[in-house]
Amino acid sequence: KPGVAAKGGGGFGGGGGGGGKERKAKRTPAEKKKKYRRASDMTAKEKQTAQQAAVLLRDGCLRIDNALKKETAARVKACILQEIENARAEKERDPEKTDEINARHGIDQERENRCVINLPLRADTIDGYAKACAEADPSFEEGVSDDPIIDALNELLDPVDGALGPLYAELCGEDAPLYEICSLVTWPGSLRQSVHPDAGHQPNPPLFAAFVACQDITPDMGPTLFLPGTQLPTTERARFDDMETRNDMIAEYSAPKAAALKAGDLAIFDMRCLHVGQANHPERGASRVLFNLTFRNPAADQPIGYDGSIRSHYFEQFNLAGMQAELERGKEKSDEFVNVA
Repeated sequence: KPGVAAKGGGGFGGGGGGGGKERKAKRTPAEKKKKYRRASDMTAKEKQTAQQAAVLLRDGCLRIDNALKKETAARVKACILQEIENARAEKERDPEKTDEINARHGIDQERENRCVINLPLRADTIDGYAKACAEADPSFEEGVSDDPIIDALNELLDPVDGALGPLYAELCGEDAPLYEICSLVTWPGSLRQSVHPDAGHQPNPPLFAAFVACQDITPDMGPTLFLPGTQLPTTERARFDDMETRNDMIAEYSAPKAAALKAGDLAIFDMRCLHVGQANHPERGASRVLFNLTFRNPAADQPIGYDGSIRSHYFEQFNLAGMQAELERGKEKSDEFVNVA
């Protein structure tokens, strides 16, 4: 039964464990730095971040609402779809360069109605992005509105108020390297994946990936389904790793969590956690566009076994603190990442 499905799939927030006996999580880099800082000395945001990190380390997945503004999400979606359209048009003009174009963009189109594409750090490097953004959001004005991808990075990675900046610092430290900046897109007719992890088990979580919804995601659009707690070496995870009991474990898993997100919401997960992209219904579905950011945990020193989706000239060029510094530096002249994008 290779296509056996996990039961249920309710929405998720801060709850839901995977069952089995869990090992006590190691202290995060930020916890070690703060040592025994009293809760009374922490700001509301710091307390929230600490709570989010604790849930993520326990469950392997976490939902954060309103991580991006709705208009930012709509504009980023327009940029992503325009970049995919540009790549497809380029391949049609010169079919002999298909492999070269796919390699440059990191395009994975092995499965029908599904695409993974590596993204630039600036939207203004995408031909036709301004027109696409204006069509998606009439309030967008070329030459007046800020770059949509830069806006998204600022909103997500701000070291104080961002949904992800403080959390990644808590989980991985400010020297965490950027491992992925890409998009996963599915269209109606996309088939369900098999349940899988993206990274093998090791004592420290190697990668934390964030999937940001660029539009509302309904059940018919195939939201990602997570199996909380399966990033840890629990009894249930052992049943999955054993091929003889894998299908029974998936079918009997009691509390899967579906990332049926609203536009601007995100799901962040430990990439050791079991998950599955569900089918995008051929008639009732719609295009599902995710903006993805992944950072690597420097404390994880074992091989990961997963190549990140990132443009080759970005690989190992940026860490969290470096990206935040560049975003801050470029605000005055709106020239963030112009030398590398």
